[in-house]
Amino acid sequence: YTMEEDVERLNKLLSEEGVKFQFVKGDAGTNSLLLFAHKTAIEVDLIYSHCDGGIFLMNKNEFDTYKEDDAGIRLFKWGLCSSPTSPNNALPPYRFWMMDPTSPFSAFGMTRVKSDGSDCTNMAKSLRQALKEDFDQAVGVHFNYMDRETFRKSIDMNWSWLDGKSLLEDDEGEKKK
Repeated sequence: YTMEEDVERLNKLLSEEGVKFQFVKGDAGTNSLLLFAHKTAIEVDLIYSHCDGGIFLMNKNEFDTYKEDDAGIRLFKWGLCSSPTSPNNALPPYRFWMMDPTSPFSAFGMTRVKSDGSDCTNMAKSLRQALKEDFDQAVGVHFNYMDRETFRKSIDMNWSWLDGKSLLEDDEGEKKK
């Protein structure tokens, strides 16, 4: 699915069924693929922290209950996905390292990061395009369900660092609703 022509062919075959795939260009860490079907976005490995302060399968209210069984998730949030360890207070540092062509850790990604750093710009453009798709809800591997706006805000919170601009804006920097 990393081959653009293959995704186009797949989308042509499934478009009548209301299904669309979008490869997240530039995601050298995981080669993310988004699926849009029946007004639902399906994602893998893009959202770690929620825009409401939650993380993974826990919203903020669940996170703040401090159940003993959730200690590992809280440690991951506080130890890796919060300042000062996380540069954006949302993603673990290894997601930044995977996109940094100067980091030895980038060698562990699914594909090699481009040495000119253009993968970050390409990923930001790709995510902006995805957030414009027609969907009402989203599900993912690290969260159960989000409505459209919570999903869009969470993607923006996790990934707007890619080019330093909100992913909820178009290419001219205008906020999109």
